[in-house]
Amino acid sequence: MTDASAQTATPESTDHHKYGVVIAGLDRPEMINEVLDTYPVGPTGFSVRLFILEPDQATAQAAIASGQVTESSRVRIYSGEHCVTAFLEDCSNRPDCIPPRHLIASGQARISTAQAAAAGLNELTKAYEAETLELGNRLEERWADRGFSHWQSRFAQIRAGEKARVLVITSRFSTFIRHTAQDLVHSFTTLGHDARTLMEPDTHTPVCPTLSLRAIDDFDPDFIVVINYPRSMRAEMFPDGWAHVCWVQDAMQHLFTNSSKPTQMDFVAGHIFHDTSMVAGYPAESLLPFPVPISETKFHPGPTDETHREQFACDIAYVSHQSETADSFHNRIISQFPAGQHADFVRCRAELETIADSWHAGSQHDEINQSLETLIRGLGKSEQPNIRSILLTQYINPIIERLLRHETLEWAAKIAEKHGLTLKIFGNGWDAHPSLSQYAHGSVEHGDDLRNSYQNAGVHLHVSMSGIGHQRVFECMLSGGLALSRRSWNELHIQDWIQINEFIDRKLPHDASILGWNEPVYAIENHPQLRDAMEYRSRLIPPPTGWDHQYFERIYAEFGTDNVHPIKEVPLTVYTHIQTDPNFNYYKAPLPSKALRPVEILGDPLELTFSTKQDLEDRILHAINDRAWRSQISNEVAQRARDQISMDQFATSLLDLVANKLSAPISKPVMESTI
Repeated sequence: MTDASAQTATPESTDHHKYGVVIAGLDRPEMINEVLDTYPVGPTGFSVRLFILEPDQATAQAAIASGQVTESSRVRIYSGEHCVTAFLEDCSNRPDCIPPRHLIASGQARISTAQAAAAGLNELTKAYEAETLELGNRLEERWADRGFSHWQSRFAQIRAGEKARVLVITSRFSTFIRHTAQDLVHSFTTLGHDARTLMEPDTHTPVCPTLSLRAIDDFDPDFIVVINYPRSMRAEMFPDGWAHVCWVQDAMQHLFTNSSKPTQMDFVAGHIFHDTSMVAGYPAESLLPFPVPISETKFHPGPTDETHREQFACDIAYVSHQSETADSFHNRIISQFPAGQHADFVRCRAELETIADSWHAGSQHDEINQSLETLIRGLGKSEQPNIRSILLTQYINPIIERLLRHETLEWAAKIAEKHGLTLKIFGNGWDAHPSLSQYAHGSVEHGDDLRNSYQNAGVHLHVSMSGIGHQRVFECMLSGGLALSRRSWNELHIQDWIQINEFIDRKLPHDASILGWNEPVYAIENHPQLRDAMEYRSRLIPPPTGWDHQYFERIYAEFGTDNVHPIKEVPLTVYTHIQTDPNFNYYKAPLPSKALRPVEILGDPLELTFSTKQDLEDRILHAINDRAWRSQISNEVAQRARDQISMDQFATSLLDLVANKLSAPISKPVMESTI
């Protein structure tokens, strides 16, 4: 707590101000604005609350009447001789909030008021800390009394039909995270379970340990879902003894630097970044790759609100808060590094521009890795743990994403101007964009407004260097809209690998063999699955390393009768040879689950993706001019999305993930063991 005799509000070296700033007295009413300017509303919407204590009722009333002080959700005024008592009573009635720790006296005459408030806040802080300790001890004792056998029994009951209790931790300071958490809770509830969310009580109060500990104590969840944070990073809020699922939705830096070992009751779901030190400690049975769950309850093709329909109606739409240009992002990032390292980032930035310019020509995977390695060597960071993952996810990928996104929007603007079409860009900051500001139409609320936008735009655009694996693509289709996505050749190459390996895994009898090699040969015309895979491959740009299975004469193998022994009569010109060595696996990985194959949901991914401005123009005009085709494609994709990646399926998979692990016998006490 700051000295009660302080005369001005200055930023502290700690973050104590986030729990609220107390101003004793109105000797200097302008101090209120000084504090508000010092601690402005943050980009997430969080704002520091101010508590004003003025013992003189007349002074307070005069300040309010003159407009010098305005009470709001952010500014609370306590006046009169009992103002300190009333303030402390309100604080004590909020036991889940850490008491304010930043206190200022507005003048010498109010030092006694500040001292009285400080004494009371000190007592409340002690009580808060004692309560937190008591809650933690109570939960620790409960876990010690229960042991792992409790959860084995409990999940057996759930499998037999009892409701599971699921606590989902979210944040009101992230629109997307808050809504996805609510969607997950809705799905659990729809499936017959008892689920609830927990988040900050208001926009002025940070989440604190007692809020979480009391919820765990009262609700006693069967497992806890926390978005983007493993237990080890919030140990004071999430004690041992309850299964903890870290639901990863973003490539946040702490996921690449946290290396604490998980317990056997820790899980990771969502986006699985296998190159992070955090995930490296988890066995496969504790991981659930499921990056794109979507809510078919929130996004559906039913009629939208007519009163807002015109607001969202357009030919081309784009929704994103990523309005910051690549140059602005680059400058912001390098400002955090010593000036002597800026040249390395500048060189890397130029290389990334070349990579983005060549995005249409094929996979840029090798070029990105080369730029990454050059940057690491230049910075002298080769020995730093996780430096590759950090620089890739926090600098290189964001630069490329911005270059691709903003270039695509420039294309869309030119296409709209050429054909007399309307383009609307929704999201924060676009009104300040140097070249796209005229298309800015403000932000759009998640839910009905977003569904309205999806449904009433001719097409929605999606741009990501990783491809179409994003909720918005499929939310759009579920809403009756059509999404066009910028193509990722790397994503399409992986799909080629999946198709070929699925055919090989069927272990079908081969149609012929190559004499002397004893290698199987398959007749394409005998196998529709193989024929479809070959047709798909024929439309792709080859990867830099070549195809992951061997073929003669490119796709189709033409063998002479001297080196092919037919097992049955088939035309020799349609044979293809597939390398079936069980040790040969280009990606060194098992086939991904259906939830990890968003390309398949599109049906024909090349039809709904684009690489060039001309590709984009052709697809936009097709969708706008052929509404029957647009509707048919939208319906077909939406149905596949419901079948493969619905939020209900994600909820079911989460429950299975935890139940399967915690139902198994464990040889060591859970609290002593690590994975």
